[in-house]
Amino acid sequence: MRPRPAIRAYLFWVLSAALCGGLGLPACATVGLSEARNEDVPLKSGRQEVPRETGAVARVTQAGSELTVAVARVCDIRETRTVRRTARRDRVNSTPAVDWVLGGLGVAAIGAGAGVYVDASNVHARDESARQYNPVGPDNARLLGGGLVVTGAALATVAVVDMVRTSGEEAETTVVELPGETVDRGVPCKGRPLVGVEVALGLGGGKPVAVGRTDETGRLTVKLDEALQNSVLSGTKVPVLVGGKKAGEISVRPLRLALEEAAWKDLYKEGCTNPQSLDACKPVEDFLQRYPDGKHAQEARVLLGEAAPALQRRRDAEAWKGVDPDACAKPKDLSSVETACAAVRKYLDEFPAGEHADVARAALKKGEPLVAKQRKKAEQEAAREAAEQERRQKAEERKQKAEEEKAARKFKACIRRKCDAVCKVKCWSQSCRDGCVELCVGSDQVTYMCEGAE
Repeated sequence: MRPRPAIRAYLFWVLSAALCGGLGLPACATVGLSEARNEDVPLKSGRQEVPRETGAVARVTQAGSELTVAVARVCDIRETRTVRRTARRDRVNSTPAVDWVLGGLGVAAIGAGAGVYVDASNVHARDESARQYNPVGPDNARLLGGGLVVTGAALATVAVVDMVRTSGEEAETTVVELPGETVDRGVPCKGRPLVGVEVALGLGGGKPVAVGRTDETGRLTVKLDEALQNSVLSGTKVPVLVGGKKAGEISVRPLRLALEEAAWKDLYKEGCTNPQSLDACKPVEDFLQRYPDGKHAQEARVLLGEAAPALQRRRDAEAWKGVDPDACAKPKDLSSVETACAAVRKYLDEFPAGEHADVARAALKKGEPLVAKQRKKAEQEAAREAAEQERRQKAEERKQKAEEEKAARKFKACIRRKCDAVCKVKCWSQSCRDGCVELCVGSDQVTYMCEGAE
C-alpha cells in the first residue's frame, strides 16, 4: 500500500522546518517598525538669526558733527525651541500571513501526529489480509506520529516566537532644535559686517561727497567738520548714502556750527584788518557768503565794514591806473579820442565821488565834443563807403546783366544758323524752309549743339 496522506503532510512540514532552519533564522516572519511617536520635553527657548542671500542694512547715528555708520548683512529673527525628543516605534510583523500559515500548519501537524500515534496500537504489520495492515508497523507509526507532533510544535513555536519578537517597542532619544515664527525682519546680522562699503553725503547740486569706507567691523566713524571743510551745506537734513543708496539722514545744524567754528578759527582775519591788496578781504567775504546767518556772521560784517574805506581807496587807485585824461581832453590823434574818453567815463561811473572825479569830469568836458566830432566824421566816412559800395554793386549787376543778354543773343543766333543749315538740305521752297526752321528752333538736339558755344 502507498503511504497515507498524513505521511505526505509530515514530509511537507519537515521540509518547511528545514527551509526556515536552513536560512539561519530564529523565525520566519519579517519584523518592522511602526511610524514614530514623538514625545518632546522642552529644554530651552531662544532666538536665531537667519541671513538673507542678498541685501544690506545700515544704521546711521550722529553725535554733533561726528557720523557713525554700521553696515551688515540683512537677517530675519525667528524664535527657536530646543527639546529632548523621544521617538517611540512599535515592533510590527510585516508578514503576518506567514505566521498564520505556520501556526495553522503546526496545529494540523500536531493533530495528525497525535492521531497517528494513538492509532499505532491498531496497526498490524504482519497480517496483510487484516483491515489495519500497514507495512510501517506500530513502532514506526508511533515514531511517525511523534515526529509529526514535534514538527507541528516547532511550526507553532515559530509563530509564538514571532509574536514575542513583535511585542514591545524601540525608543530613541535625541536633542532637537525646532524652528519657530519669525518675530523680526530686515535687521542687521550680528557678526556679519560688510567691509569696504562706500559712505557718501548727498549735499545736493552735484556729485555726492564720499567721506570714507567701512572697516573690517563694518563701521565708519568720521568727523564731518574735518571731512567737509570746503563744502557748502543747505537745508536742514543731508541724506547719507551707503553703497549708493539712501540709508538715513543727519541734521545739518550741528554740522554747520562745527564747520563754521572751524572755518572762523582758520580764517586769516588780519589781512582784512589792514588790506594791502584788493582781495585781502576775499576770505572774509567768502566766509560770510557761506555762513550768512552764522554765529560769527556779525563779526565778519564789522570786519568788512572797517576795511571798506581802505579797500575803496585801493579800488579807486587801481581803476585810475588805466585812465589817460589828457588823451581824452587834448588828443594827439582824433582816432583815439573815443577810446580814451570811454575809459574816463567808466571810471567816473564807478567812482562818481572818487579822488580823481574832478579831473575826469574836466577831461570829459573837453573830450566829449571831440568824440562827437569824431563820431560824425566816422559816420560820414561810413556813409560815403556805403554809397560807393552800392555804386560798385549796381555797376557789377549791370555788367552781369549785359553779359547774360549777349550770351542769350549768341545762343539764339547759333540755333538759327544750325536750323538754317539743316533746313536748306531738307527743303527746296522758301515756305518749307520757314516751317522747318520754326520746328527746328525748339528741337532739343539743336539746343544741345549750341550749349557752351562762344
